[in-house]
Amino acid sequence: MNATHEHRLALPPLPRWLPRYPGSFALASGLNLLVIDRLPADLRGKLHGKSVAIVVTDVAFEFAFRVQGSRCVAMGSAGRPDLKLAATAADFAAIAAGTADADTLFFQRRLVIEGEVELATELKHSLDAIEFPRLRRLLRAVLERLPGSS
Repeated sequence: MNATHEHRLALPPLPRWLPRYPGSFALASGLNLLVIDRLPADLRGKLHGKSVAIVVTDVAFEFAFRVQGSRCVAMGSAGRPDLKLAATAADFAAIAAGTADADTLFFQRRLVIEGEVELATELKHSLDAIEFPRLRRLLRAVLERLPGSS
């Protein structure tokens, strides 16, 4: 599968009454385990106190967290976040798997970045430099099994 292959998995929207906090807690915990300590100290300093919302558009679900020191702390809602990223579940998975480029998706308007765009760019470059071979292999295997992949 190449990086330009599009995955269009139609997921049903999640009910609006579903609580956001458990998903945000799971994401923040994963970021604490896998990412935050691997970011440069100066970037962690810039992220300190910032709220982040990650919106999965095809399921209308928002994950929210705040960076406090060297930890991500889950929030029930980010309100007006300092940084907001929005894309489909398949596009986020493709970025994480390394089969899609965030810049390309941004220019195709499939990844929306709002708020502190310069901070998002710096964060993207730092994340690109971190190797996640097992996670990327797992995500690639999942993406290859999605309907429409060939």
